[in-house]
Amino acid sequence: MKNPKFRFWLICSALWMCFIFFQSSLSAQVSATQSKGLLAVLNHFWPELTHDLLRKIAHFAEYFILGCCTLGMFFNTKSFKLSKPLLFSLLVAMGDETLQLYVTGRASEIIAPFMGGAYILAGIAVILLNIGQVPAAVVQIVRGAFDPAG
Repeated sequence: MKNPKFRFWLICSALWMCFIFFQSSLSAQVSATQSKGLLAVLNHFWPELTHDLLRKIAHFAEYFILGCCTLGMFFNTKSFKLSKPLLFSLLVAMGDETLQLYVTGRASEIIAPFMGGAYILAGIAVILLNIGQVPAAVVQIVRGAFDPAG
């Protein structure tokens, strides 16, 4: 594990998995309160946004980002295979659904890990289809984030 890129993406993946599991460990009431608060803010910019749509977008974003992070992690190994980030991320999705079985007010659905898998594939596909543009895009994002002019 001497590869610094692998370590970076491993840390990103681990932190993101912690975020996913933390969100899943919140009771249904707390989770709904969180998303309704965010919805109130976002409705100023997007009045048509509903609570259900916001939750679907958040679920998509969680697993899309996980797919990107795990792709970065496994891409920086000696023997990269596309199946590795996909299977790893699917295991996280299954663990996430299993966790929700034990949380007050939450339910687990058989289809949810497969939906997560589709979102993971979307993240992986976006990165792989644009692999040549990724480094320049990251530089532009970082420069823009720290530009005083905004």
